[in-house]
Amino acid sequence: MPRTNLTDARVDSLKPRRKTYGIRDGKLGGFGVRVLPSGRKRFFVHCQHDGERVWKIVGDAAEMSVAEARARAVQMLAAIRRGDPAPSRPEETLFEHVAATVFRRHQRIWKAGTIRVNRNYLENQILPHFAGRPIADIDAREVRNWFASLHATPVSTDRSMPVLSVIMREAEATGLRPEGSNPCKGIRRYRRKGRARFLSDEEIRKLSERLSARAKRHPGQVAIVRLHDLRHTYASIALRRGETVLAIARLLGRRSPETTLGDTHVADAMAMDAAEIVGIALGDRP
Repeated sequence: MPRTNLTDARVDSLKPRRKTYGIRDGKLGGFGVRVLPSGRKRFFVHCQHDGERVWKIVGDAAEMSVAEARARAVQMLAAIRRGDPAPSRPEETLFEHVAATVFRRHQRIWKAGTIRVNRNYLENQILPHFAGRPIADIDAREVRNWFASLHATPVSTDRSMPVLSVIMREAEATGLRPEGSNPCKGIRRYRRKGRARFLSDEEIRKLSERLSARAKRHPGQVAIVRLHDLRHTYASIALRRGETVLAIARLLGRRSPETTLGDTHVADAMAMDAAEIVGIALGDRP
């Protein structure tokens, strides 16, 4: 965070950016001003005490001069060093503190694998942008900018959004944000093209070798993962569930529907059922 000798003129000249940024005072260590994307400016103190970061809002730059804010900051920093800081206000609670609370509470709700995956999204996608920010200051525009900045990794970004949303809902539930202010609402996820995955000849060969090597020890299981049997089962289930032969042929990569019928193993029975149904229908005609 850059430093400069803060003056009223200097603070007035600071323009909002896409992201919140801060300027530290060159005269008083731990004192500075933060500029929000909305244009709002807040004086703050920020220091370490007993190994923890302490963040306090001094006041709104629109309501006090730099001299007034600096004098108040001196008192606040002295109180923090004495171990007697003023109680935290909701707007001073940092994003990462709420995130930590969410993960503690959800340890009994989320599965261990879900906790692990969501924590990975938190640490790699979310915290690099929002850590150190008062959670009350984060608005929809900033979340949209964060989402757009991660367009190169659409899958992990899409999956990070629900994690961020849960954290924001926790902030609302605990009074740290106004009710209904979740900035994640209305942000459309990335569209991803469907991917088709087929085994290569080499992969099929390796799979067959592995199955053959385990046939004696696990005959039942090996008789089931057989590729040809899997194709037959897949086609038969799809046909019984009402899929057309043409659709199943496409799913199996077949060019000929006749070949697909051979894969189903229920085609003859279904054909007899169909003939019976048609026969009944014809017999009902006058």
